[in-house]
Amino acid sequence: LPTIIGPAFICPGGTYQYSAGSMLSNVTFTWSITGGTIVPASGIGSPVTVTWNPTGPYILSVIQTLNAAPFCSSLPAVLNAGALASPSISGPVITCINGVTSYTATSVPGFTYNWTLSPLGLGSIISGNGTDSIQVQWLNSPGTATISISYPQCPSLSSTLSNIVVTNAPAPTI
Repeated sequence: LPTIIGPAFICPGGTYQYSAGSMLSNVTFTWSITGGTIVPASGIGSPVTVTWNPTGPYILSVIQTLNAAPFCSSLPAVLNAGALASPSISGPVITCINGVTSYTATSVPGFTYNWTLSPLGLGSIISGNGTDSIQVQWLNSPGTATISISYPQCPSLSSTLSNIVVTNAPAPTI
């Protein structure tokens, strides 16, 4: 039985390379796909380039056939690829001016993260950009902010945490 080497989690609409592994030599690999297209279009060979459709299911399979008598074919090796989802952001939606607040996003191993904060006059990202967790230093100005995140590896997936209220600290009473 051949093995499929390539990403099991994909970005909908993304393009990836897959190859077949085998304990046998002198074999031909023949691929089939549900939910995408293969290059070469014949589906024969290894590696192949797969472009996944915007929606699933995402199923890739490969068989190996001996190139000499008795020309036997294997059962298929099957990869059911999972589609990555848009990241979700967690963190406080009410914070104080001059404070430091942490925000985290859904973790995807091997991915980097692009965080943005707007408007710029309310605060800045002081650590963690590129990772799944950031710290924001809020400035000395109250207002309403928005934090957004996207994956450079999968630009179609993004998320926004809106209406973050940056407020003055309560005045002390004596």
